[in-house]
Amino acid sequence: MLRAIRRRRVGATIVAVMVASGAGLAAHPPAAHGASDAGNDLNGDGRSELVIGVGGEDFLVADAGGVHVLAGTALGVRARAGQFWHQDSPGIPGDAEASDGFGGAWAAGDFDGDGYDDLAIGAPGESIGAANGAGHVTVLYGSPFGVYTTDASELQQNMGGLASSAEAGDGFGSELTSADFDRDGRDDLAVGVPGEGTVGTPNAGAVQIVYGTAGGLDGSRSRLFEPADAGTNPEAGDRLGTTLATGDFNADDHADLAIGAPAEGVAGNAAAGAATVLYGSTTGLVGAHAAQLHQDVTGVVGIAEPDDGFGGALAAGDFDGDGDDDLAVGASAEDVGATNAAGVAHVFLGGPFGVIVAGNRQLYQGNAGVPGSSETLDRFGAALAAGDFDGDGTDALAIGTPGESFQGFTGAGTVMVLDGSASGLTAAGSQLWSQDSQGVLDVPEIGDGFGSAVQAGDFNGDGRHDLTVVSGEGVGAQALAGAVHVLYGSASGIIATGSQQFTQDTPGVLDTAEANDLFGLPL
Repeated sequence: MLRAIRRRRVGATIVAVMVASGAGLAAHPPAAHGASDAGNDLNGDGRSELVIGVGGEDFLVADAGGVHVLAGTALGVRARAGQFWHQDSPGIPGDAEASDGFGGAWAAGDFDGDGYDDLAIGAPGESIGAANGAGHVTVLYGSPFGVYTTDASELQQNMGGLASSAEAGDGFGSELTSADFDRDGRDDLAVGVPGEGTVGTPNAGAVQIVYGTAGGLDGSRSRLFEPADAGTNPEAGDRLGTTLATGDFNADDHADLAIGAPAEGVAGNAAAGAATVLYGSTTGLVGAHAAQLHQDVTGVVGIAEPDDGFGGALAAGDFDGDGDDDLAVGASAEDVGATNAAGVAHVFLGGPFGVIVAGNRQLYQGNAGVPGSSETLDRFGAALAAGDFDGDGTDALAIGTPGESFQGFTGAGTVMVLDGSASGLTAAGSQLWSQDSQGVLDVPEIGDGFGSAVQAGDFNGDGRHDLTVVSGEGVGAQALAGAVHVLYGSASGIIATGSQQFTQDTPGVLDTAEANDLFGLPL
């Protein structure tokens, strides 16, 4: 379990945030950070902020994008005095332009080591010169008053020492995560560039690593990991870097990076999917000894098949409480028997040498005590998040199933939570959440996709993680405006008491809900 480092998989899709062992988050502050161990703590008060990307937001032009920041308080998330950032905000680099998708991904980390988390915001559709969709990242730095724009900076591939060059369709910033890969006391930023091409291999994908310094993120030490650097063969359309997650899989107190390539072809099976794990060191992430995971690796449960999408979701957490993180990998398009796209999630244990295949498990509905039954287009495993929701020192796994249908509501969606234990994830005491659960606000409707994205954070500072669940909820007559639910952790795990729902029509949340805003949703 992470003690000296913090980690988050944050973005528009699936989130794995830092977790702590012992009595809960507050028991293990990070050795190298001045702020609390809350994660996404942009004002240093010991509580997570709720960050919500709105990649489909329109500002005179379609899909320019924006980002909301709602403060965590002792009473939980509060919309009052929230922030709303976009590329027409004073001090934000660039301009709001059509299809920029600003906020389509984001990550928080203390990049300058001042004790306040900072916020990196991806705009993967941003055009750089004539390179349409090259993408860039904006960085806002934290303070006692939250993030501000005075020292806002911009990252893109043709400036500031970053490797490679901005090219059309690169999608730099499509996915983001942060952690301290070199254990220097400052978080570093991993940037997914799934459209990056190498010679003869368009869209092979890559991940750019930008290291933190006392002055913030600095491109001079940046490194671009392309497929060959990560130990795989570059192939057209693999889109390495589509998903990212961080964890300390070998318990050496250096963060490691898991990289998903759900479009990777495996043994002739197009888009079967794969994941790669790079390990941290005193010099940062290295390609040596990278672990390759897919369903054609000997010992991995299951068989690589076309369009499985293995690696389409990733989350890291210490599910067995042994001190090293374990890796959950979603394959939401996997068929279960003859049931199309029912979806599965794989769990790989960590160990002294990192992620191991031995003892890996495949989870799906109706298997090994997992509640429910696998049904066509359920997409179990489309979103994953790890968190210690009951504060017992082991992490649980929240699994989004946005295609789940019930009571005649096709695609209403659910989220299942499997608790951690000394023997790993267990179905005993599992929880199933939906908009039909007592205490969860709103009602299930056709196509809501509840569970399209999940995230964990300690919003009220009580030492237990809370869970956010995103849906494609229509708001009034505005289809796919999007909504975010917050369910709070307790000694008995996640509870619906005091649950919240936020949309852009919620009092205090800036702007207005509009069709296709995708408030909190994946682009």
